[in-house]
Amino acid sequence: MNVVGDWTVTIKTPMGPQEGTLTLDDEGTGSFTSVMGEAVVKEYSVDGDTLTYSAAMGPIGFEFEGVVNGDTFEGKATTPMGKLGVTAVRA
Repeated sequence: MNVVGDWTVTIKTPMGPQEGTLTLDDEGTGSFTSVMGEAVVKEYSVDGDTLTYSAAMGPIGFEFEGVVNGDTFEGKATTPMGKLGVTAVRA
């Protein structure tokens, strides 16, 4: 499954939905940009329809796992604030 490109991401936080842009390249890395800044996606992988990636914004890291369905994906991010719901649509 090809996940390379830009995705508009919504993270469901205790402060309300937060949006950002996830960019995945064809080398297994990328970035996540939001009003909070830019996080480096250290690596991502796709196994069947499951997308996983880890990222860090300075010293704060998070892990994501979710299911890709065509031009959308849905899953959970494990963060210092706990597990947060994540949805995205290909930009």
